[in-house]
Amino acid sequence: MRNKRLLATLLLSVSTLSASASEINVAGGSDDPYMMPYYTGNILPAPQKAVYSERYLSLKTTGIILGKEIEKTDGRLKYLLERIKRYGGSYQFIDKTDDSKSCLIYIGDTTESKTLTPPDKAQGYQIKSMGKRVFLKPHDHQGLLWAISSLNQMILIRGEETLLRVFDATDWPQVLTRGFFASRSFNDPEKILHFMVAFKFNMIDFRSAFSLDRKHHIDWRLKKSDIFHERVRRTGKAFRSLGFTWYAGSRFLGHGDTPQLNCSDETDFNIIYENFAKPIAAAGGSLSVQFDDIRFPLHSEDKKRFGSAAKADSFFINKLYNKLKQDYPNIRIVFCPPFYFGPDSRAIYPESRDEYLRTIGENFPEAVDIYWTGPRVKGAKTTPEHVKWFAEKIKRKPFIFQNGTGIPHVHGYHYTTDPVHNLKEWYYEGYLNDIGSYVLNGGGTPNSGVLVSLSDWFWNPKSFEPEKVIKDGVMKLVGPEAWPILKKINTQLTVFDPYYGTVTPGAVLQAKTLLATADDLARSLAKINQINGKSVDFWTAVQSHNILIIQRFVKRLRKAGDSPALKDFAKRVEDTKKHATTEAKYDPAHDVFLSACEFTGGKGPAFYQMKKGNINIEKRLCSYIYGAKSAFPKMSGKFEVAPFPPSGDYLLILSAVDDDVKEKCPIKITVNGKTIFDGPNPFDNRNWNTKTLTIPANILERYNTITVHNTNPASNYGSPPFFMLNYAILRKTEK
Repeated sequence: MRNKRLLATLLLSVSTLSASASEINVAGGSDDPYMMPYYTGNILPAPQKAVYSERYLSLKTTGIILGKEIEKTDGRLKYLLERIKRYGGSYQFIDKTDDSKSCLIYIGDTTESKTLTPPDKAQGYQIKSMGKRVFLKPHDHQGLLWAISSLNQMILIRGEETLLRVFDATDWPQVLTRGFFASRSFNDPEKILHFMVAFKFNMIDFRSAFSLDRKHHIDWRLKKSDIFHERVRRTGKAFRSLGFTWYAGSRFLGHGDTPQLNCSDETDFNIIYENFAKPIAAAGGSLSVQFDDIRFPLHSEDKKRFGSAAKADSFFINKLYNKLKQDYPNIRIVFCPPFYFGPDSRAIYPESRDEYLRTIGENFPEAVDIYWTGPRVKGAKTTPEHVKWFAEKIKRKPFIFQNGTGIPHVHGYHYTTDPVHNLKEWYYEGYLNDIGSYVLNGGGTPNSGVLVSLSDWFWNPKSFEPEKVIKDGVMKLVGPEAWPILKKINTQLTVFDPYYGTVTPGAVLQAKTLLATADDLARSLAKINQINGKSVDFWTAVQSHNILIIQRFVKRLRKAGDSPALKDFAKRVEDTKKHATTEAKYDPAHDVFLSACEFTGGKGPAFYQMKKGNINIEKRLCSYIYGAKSAFPKMSGKFEVAPFPPSGDYLLILSAVDDDVKEKCPIKITVNGKTIFDGPNPFDNRNWNTKTLTIPANILERYNTITVHNTNPASNYGSPPFFMLNYAILRKTEK
């Protein structure tokens, strides 16, 4: 009742049941995360067909009539019954129509619903309203759950009344398996199931479930605690009643001080089987095994027996699957290999990528799926040829382990209100038919806004609208009143993106603005806390972004004068000037010098060095720019023309290096908004090198801004396409 009263105080009073949707579209939030999803006037993911009326039924006394195939204890009913009760209504199971009830809900194949025809589609359902009667008729088991999910989103509180907005729907999903990663949610499977039901997900991979057993996560050989086994049982029980697919697992490999797995050792195998695989399978789950980034070096015994990781991994996974299958015939395994990317990212391990993938593809049984991040380690535009390249090698459709979402913020963070454009821009039509499943790296409740966008894309890709979905999704997660405040918080957090948490000379120059923004951000967070702070913190990550990125950065910025890092930057600037003197005949008496520290907006300044093969790029100070849709698409530096007007053109001498792929990163260079270069950058990618451009005198002003843009439309960071600038020199001419 406390939550009901709290929510009711934040609603607008409306006098009649025929009020328009906009009048009652003002639901505040609640510190109770189970009040989610909030009413927004429509269903998400968007149904295939839905007609919304302007009538509302009271749920004060709700009668529920069940078809003979549905028991009162059915796990699916729980979500409807809890919704009605939590929102202040009441319900009673009845055997036949009772017109004294304020609302009658018929569920399943009842006598009254015989004439209804749900769509002949897997997971489909039909909802039909007639007077104060509402009929839910599913095509199959999950179809009923999704009908309940849709109905729940139309339940709201107005004043002191619990209402259901009347609507009709005929609906089904285009993609049958809709999932995500959620490592931390293994602590509390009931909460993650509440979210999954709300937005129609039916698969999850708790890929780091075992590391959450804090007492024993350092050494996988230690016997798992009772806490871990209780979580496994709870998860299995909760997921089983809904027919959802769930995976749980770990890397099972050496990392730091953790011992390396010996695939040929019977003791190691039995530890993994008894500690991890068997408990998961017994609870109705399947196994998630990630060898990915820590597969190498291969254990010496495996090297001796098998000769390669390809053969060792094939042996181990087959042995694990075959033993599990004896007692759990429906068991599946999803496996992340060390070669989980390609062909556009280089493979640097001591084995052939093609040979490894072909070997596991030929040897793994059909029930073992294989993760793939796409053509690169970090997700980017994917073509049919890319998918075909991987699928032909592994002899099955790939499971997509999507690294990144194209969100233009530091670390790829999603600041709650960003539209997830990459779902329309990275993938071709029919992509979802060519893959086995799709899960997002970095999912889970802190990224719920992204996940709600995913759910809508899965359900009906052709109708997906990123801007519309994210707004509606965030309002459903934390209440419509929170949306404008969260939009403002996004803008405030974005100001700090270019500094990457590092106090740089550029940050010191902008200290006044940055500190003022930090104060504004604190006020915005206090405001959101007054509405529904705990709920916002649970379903989004704005608080943790503030703590991780801003608070520590601001603290360092306030005492930047004593920063050893700034002293190191100063030393590197002097080193850069020495390079400029040697390479470009820099003359401080006549030239203007701009180090990487004086270019703002890019990632950095930072120190870059690479030694690989015939590439030997020496360590220098630089600033990066990534794709046009990334957090760091451009960088700018300022210089003064004195005397003004100039007697002639200026020369712009740049020291830079291209990224480490064959294709040239395209750039555009502007001075005061006028373009002086646009095309593939002319710089080598093997070491720092200089190029000279001309700035026409007629575009120069007394105070000038040089901007270097990355024009590749990519949104990823940490991988190509990127461009790195070491320094710039402005030199007068008499021409």
